[in-house]
Parts: sequence; C-alpha cells; structure tokens
Amino acid sequence: MFVIPYGNITIKSNLKKSEIEDRLKSRLEPQRFVSGILRGEHKYFEGELKNGQFQINPVIEIRNSFNPVIIGKIQQETDCTVINMSVRLHHIVSLLFLSFFVSLFSFIVLPEIIFLFDVFVLGEGRGLYEILPEGHFFQVITIFAIFSLSLYLFMMVPFNIEVDKTIKYLEKVFDGQSVSQ
Repeated sequence: MFVIPYGNITIKSNLKKSEIEDRLKSRLEPQRFVSGILRGEHKYFEGELKNGQFQINPVIEIRNSFNPVIIGKIQQETDCTVINMSVRLHHIVSLLFLSFFVSLFSFIVLPEIIFLFDVFVLGEGRGLYEILPEGHFFQVITIFAIFSLSLYLFMMVPFNIEVDKTIKYLEKVFDGQSVSQ
C-alpha cells in the first residue's frame, strides 16, 4: 500500500459498451468550480467521458477533501464489458498531505537526528546531551510515529469510505460486479 491513497478496481458487466456509456452520461455533468449546497440540483458525478475513457468524481453536498478522482476505461470483450478504473485523491490534496508530513519530519525528527550525529559521531554537543532527560530521543520518535500514523489514518479512512460508496454505486449503475480492488 502506498502512502498516498490509490487503488485499481475492475468491474465486469453483461451490458454493452454503448449502454454503459449512456448510463454513465446520464449521471454525469460537466466539472464545476462551485460544489456543495450552493450547487443546487445536480447529478451524481461530474467530469467527462470521451471515447470510452472517463475522469469523474462524485458530487457531494458537504465539503470533503477526500472525494476520490476516478479515471477509467470501458472495454468491450467477447462475453462482457470490462470497466478498468483507478481511484486516487486529488493531486492538490495529496500534495498538501505530503508537504505537511515532510515539514513535520524536517522540524521534529531531522534536528534530533542531526543532534545525535553531532553527539555520537563527531563527539560535540555533550553538554546538551547530559542535561536532556533520559529517553528523550525515543519519546520524540514515538510522538512523531504516533502523529504520522494518525495523519495517515485521517487521510485513508475517509478516502476509503468515499471509494466504497462510489464503487457500490457504479456496480449498481453498470449491473456489474467488482472483480478486483
């Protein structure tokens, strides 16, 4: 599993490719800047569908940064139609979380590592090392690990909830069944 939420899903359906495209188009509206309650009447998805390929995301009433972006391709096979999709966070949201994590590491853990290098490798900084409480470095690393895990779960749980809701909806729309996640 990656640090940034991402997944691949395949849905198989007995419908024809044109039927699937029509069903998706009927639930799709163009991408808009305004979202949420200000939007008024809306369809389930926003995005675009061209030549059997689509990039969509669910329209939701509330503000949700973890709304998945779904990129997919519809392919007709001999016995069924296969919809291959990848789900991910919006690039800006991913970039914000990644930059927050890197800055957290840079300001909390990196100075501790540099200090340890000074004390144990270069032999400098002994005075400060002697006045710090015992187990200080372990506490800093533990706090960083707990905070990082909390941040990761804060990102993954809402994202996966939204992905599950969207995939279940798409399975109903396409009269299909997910075969991989």
